[in-house]
Amino acid sequence: MSYKVIVADDDVVIRRALIALLKQQESIEVVAECGSFEQLKDSLKEEKPDALFIDINMNGMSGIEFLEQYKQEFPQVSVVIVSAIGDTNTLIRALRLGVDDYILKPVTDAEFQKLLTRLLKRLQKKKVEQRYLNQTKDLLRKNRKYLISEFMNNWLTGHYKEDEIADKMNYLFIDIPKKYQIVMLTLMTDMKEDIDSQWDTDLLYYAAENITSEIFADLGPLYISRIGDESLVIVSKCGATLQVEDMIEKARDTIEKYLPVRMSIFYKEGEGYDKAAEVYDLLLKEESRLHKCSAIVKDIRAYIEKNFRREELSLIDAAEYVNLSPQHLSRIFKKEIGITFVDYLTRLRIKKAIDLFEQDDLKMYEIAERVGYSTQHYFSSVFKKMMGISPAEYRRNIKSKKKK
Repeated sequence: MSYKVIVADDDVVIRRALIALLKQQESIEVVAECGSFEQLKDSLKEEKPDALFIDINMNGMSGIEFLEQYKQEFPQVSVVIVSAIGDTNTLIRALRLGVDDYILKPVTDAEFQKLLTRLLKRLQKKKVEQRYLNQTKDLLRKNRKYLISEFMNNWLTGHYKEDEIADKMNYLFIDIPKKYQIVMLTLMTDMKEDIDSQWDTDLLYYAAENITSEIFADLGPLYISRIGDESLVIVSKCGATLQVEDMIEKARDTIEKYLPVRMSIFYKEGEGYDKAAEVYDLLLKEESRLHKCSAIVKDIRAYIEKNFRREELSLIDAAEYVNLSPQHLSRIFKKEIGITFVDYLTRLRIKKAIDLFEQDDLKMYEIAERVGYSTQHYFSSVFKKMMGISPAEYRRNIKSKKKK
């Protein structure tokens, strides 16, 4: 490990003597020698040294004045003061500025070697610390999005104290104003493109995040996180009411137009980082009220999954199962799923049939019977109406894709 050093002294004899002593160390490279502060300024900027030996008094300016101006600009440089005996007060001022060490004139070889031993230990420690700091910054840069998402999850669900919130925001360079807004959107698959679809939940939320990032960009910086399995949350500065409502409608229209989902979206303003969990909880309660029938619909979907093979399965059977009238069940099912009970059942049966196409030993009429159709003819008619081609042709396409 080598270190770059600059020597600054207006006495050329002392300067050359210091350089000669420094060159005895293989790990030290003297990259510049300066006889004035003007030369030193240029050399510091050009060479970016690890250490600087500087005379406390040179022509035109004191070393203290120079350090006061430039120590903040070059904080990584270890500074060693070279001072004449009797400059005690000046040395104290220099040490208060963060100078690393000093040596008195006239410089003796023994004292200089002791100084070098101390300096090299300090430089080695700085190099190692800097390497770890750079590695940490690199990891933070690469993982910042994940770390912000983790912070958002814990913050909005009330897992941090107020002082922890501020510390983590500073660490992650998160710039959320004290008065902010939280937008929460939830995606619900409507099954319109569920059959033979390339979409999965992660892809849907990734696409929704990209869309909302563009639409809400004027309120940036945006901090977006997926919380749990179903909610995407955006925290930003507050916007004007009409502006935010326009953004929400645009987000809803765009997402529902281009993704096979329906979307619910709510927003609230908050003030104070420690109040964010309360604001988020209010949004969850609003969503819960909107979807209060979800438990019933979940039960019905499970019931259909279990009974879809029964040809006679009907809305009436399902309504009896959850003790509701067929009319009421039909309304809440359509509201939440986006399609009717019959369409849902049909899509599920077709999807199950496609899964069975993989089994070469099954005849088409056997597949039809296994998914709830008594005749192959009726099954083929329903399949073609939904998929645009016959089940036999669809099956051939699957086999040809496998061969490729």
